[in-house]
Amino acid sequence: MKIEGCILIKDDYIYIDAIPSVMTRIRSMFKNLSYSHQRGKYTKNTIKIPKTNLNAKDIIWLCMRYKFEAQDDQVAELRKMTAEYDALATKIQDIYNREPGTYSPINALEIVGKTPREYQTQFYYIFNEVHRVLNTDEMGMGKTLQALMVLAQAECRPALLVMPTHLIIQWKRVIEAIL
Repeated sequence: MKIEGCILIKDDYIYIDAIPSVMTRIRSMFKNLSYSHQRGKYTKNTIKIPKTNLNAKDIIWLCMRYKFEAQDDQVAELRKMTAEYDALATKIQDIYNREPGTYSPINALEIVGKTPREYQTQFYYIFNEVHRVLNTDEMGMGKTLQALMVLAQAECRPALLVMPTHLIIQWKRVIEAIL
């Protein structure tokens, strides 16, 4: 099998240079890529992708389909990042697969004063695994309660809350009353 490209990890980026057909596939896979403007061995411009666990997983997938040149320690780093991604995904899936009513009590309930629904409790546990979540539930699903359950933990502050401007005063009152 002939070599179709090369991979290089440098700082916070993964650089990929490959033959045109593979580069086309890569451009369709990674929406967060940019061009490094460095002439590569296989193409005019190499691609630069942020070094994240998800991107590492996708690059390992590419390496299973195409032959890339890469240093062994960098492939090992990509595999480690992939394992971290898979472990986190498994934890989140385990949270979703729990039987209803089997979640441990949440200490924040005493502060918030409301009993969360099952999916709100799932949100809480997922946040504690991932440590960052973009909550875009529909209106009336209890995003306020979910956010307050998380914010009741001192280690989760400061936090950034994004909301429509007409809710700022309401949120300020609720936060001052609860926290």
